[in-house]
Amino acid sequence: ISCEFLLNKFSTVNLNSLVLSVFSQLISCLKSAILSNRELHISYNKIKITNNEFTSREMNILEILKSNPKITLEEISIKIGKSVRTIKIDFKNLHERGIIERIGGKKNGYWKIIK
Repeated sequence: ISCEFLLNKFSTVNLNSLVLSVFSQLISCLKSAILSNRELHISYNKIKITNNEFTSREMNILEILKSNPKITLEEISIKIGKSVRTIKIDFKNLHERGIIERIGGKKNGYWKIIK
């Protein structure tokens, strides 16, 4: 097929609509690829240990508590790089699931990993 044939066959209007169609299909493919990659990232972030699911941040918190049970939430938030509020939510979730427990008071207490 010659270039002249193609140019005569497809007018500028047809070429514009063809390019627009291909471009919109490409955008659609990219969107679905980004979403599927995001889903993979989220599912990859879960680690299964003894029938309990932990996020990578929860695993970091548990490792920090193992090394220093008397650490404060503020110190953990600095080490992990998340806000104190986020760490509080993680601690609440871990506590409600029976993974950790607070022994003693705020000043002289410590965190105990139960499971």
